[in-house]
Amino acid sequence: MAAGLLLCRAEISLGDDSSVFWALYICSLRTICSHAFEGQLGSSGLVSCGDAAILYRYLHYHDILAQFSVSHWQRPSEMVSQLSMKFKGETVAFKCSGHLDRFHYRGLGEYLQYEIYLLALALKASKSEQLDPDFPPGRNHQQNLKDLEEEISASLAQSKAACADIGSVDEKDVAATADAGLRLQRYLFLASTWIYFQRACRHLTGPSAEIDTLFDEVFALSCDIHRLNVRITPFSLFLIGTEANTEARRMAVMDFIHRRPELLPITSTALAIRGDNSTPSQVDCLISAAWAQDDLHDDSEGYLDYVTKMQYVITARAVLPALV
Repeated sequence: MAAGLLLCRAEISLGDDSSVFWALYICSLRTICSHAFEGQLGSSGLVSCGDAAILYRYLHYHDILAQFSVSHWQRPSEMVSQLSMKFKGETVAFKCSGHLDRFHYRGLGEYLQYEIYLLALALKASKSEQLDPDFPPGRNHQQNLKDLEEEISASLAQSKAACADIGSVDEKDVAATADAGLRLQRYLFLASTWIYFQRACRHLTGPSAEIDTLFDEVFALSCDIHRLNVRITPFSLFLIGTEANTEARRMAVMDFIHRRPELLPITSTALAIRGDNSTPSQVDCLISAAWAQDDLHDDSEGYLDYVTKMQYVITARAVLPALV
């Protein structure tokens, strides 16, 4: 498992020069998990042993973010031939297509971060809402959406409150800085999950005063994020950044990206040969493409559907975006 995860990260680091579909490493590892941990997965999906739990948690994080990208990357024909493998004479199907499998059950266990768990539920709700024509849109489904919305909103409010004193944290205090960094990471991840739920599950389109307020509150923390050198996941920045609907907000997003070393592009070998080192980062390209979709769409015909926009933006990338 550790070797597979390292190979996955190595492939991700190659960016557009990648030669292997990086998400297949996650798919194959999920297949391994379903067999190797057969006796250790209870009804809660908990992996009991310590080392396996650490790897499982890391795998689950990559799995959920891979599922987000795959859900909007409309190139199924390119994946069909890669979804199974021969093992001891038998064909073993990868678990890529099992989006709503037991890894997403409601049992948390200490190995799973709560915000990742909420994103998993939001992706599950979105898939049921958007992609499954047989899913019954009855009262139970609506109640489940309401319950999930309340859970995400409550967690977001608590996370926001936990960041109230961030401005007073001394960056020279290592322990306090680490704790503040985790609080900021969690807040931005929950903010992006809340936005995704509203857009993909509640079908919120067009301008939103609530989302604008959340955007401004998040970017009001940008100075502290830089001061404390907090790493923000590309997923969080992408989901929040696409909501920038004024020039001032878009400038704030671009400034944030260009000041973060982890968001800058890894030099492409192919481009380096040509002497071109000016390639924008992956998240930069994705956000800019989303803005372009909004700007080019004729709102007189109705606002652009959010899921459709995500499909346009993510499918346009030559390699499946890795927002990890």
